[in-house]
Amino acid sequence: LFVPLKEVKQARRDAVEALLGERLSTVVAEGADTAESAPLTSEATAQRAAARASLSLLCRTPEQVDAACKVDDLGEVILDFLEIHGLKEACEVVRQSGKTLGVATPRILKPGEDRLWRFYLSLNADALLVRSAGMLQQLYDLGGPGASVGIGGKVHEIPRLHGDFSLNVANREAAEMFLQSAGQGEGAKGLARITPTHDLNVDQICELARGLEASHDVLEVIVHQHLPVFHTEHCVFCR
Repeated sequence: LFVPLKEVKQARRDAVEALLGERLSTVVAEGADTAESAPLTSEATAQRAAARASLSLLCRTPEQVDAACKVDDLGEVILDFLEIHGLKEACEVVRQSGKTLGVATPRILKPGEDRLWRFYLSLNADALLVRSAGMLQQLYDLGGPGASVGIGGKVHEIPRLHGDFSLNVANREAAEMFLQSAGQGEGAKGLARITPTHDLNVDQICELARGLEASHDVLEVIVHQHLPVFHTEHCVFCR
């Protein structure tokens, strides 16, 4: 049986629209025990609001940035451009939208690129997404989050540092090491947020979250992206 590719795509679109329609028509999830649910007290409501999750979106093109800045419920936009061209302009777009600005740093620092931190600090982002131990150590050597660094006659402050999944945090000990500034000394600031490695399943991520003796917002879970198998134990090259 031969079906034209156009027909296959249209069938997929129709199926997705039908599923979305079913989701929107579902008011209460099946199995939800609403009969025994007690009304929230003001204190419980405050705790629930304080623990509410926020959404961050990683954008790789100016078009994605423009679209993301129009989403009301989106709290943070992270810029991950393949080239630095246009990155400064995109930072300004995010600032004008009033959303938190994050900038992703390179995953690899090659010889001759060890001073890239100057450019990323000059962007004055609210946070830097750190993807390698080398970049993280450079920022620690400069004083870590909150430290003032002179660049080109101007003073820039090292912003909050968020750890990406490529740091391979898979257990409580590793997470606490990064969150506590990797032993940089008492009172030193480490990562403000960490993303667990993709090797963990949902139960293991929940266990990690319960084991961390910190506030709820130190752990970031990726909701959707293409799975980078190369960064996991299932990499076919490593095996």
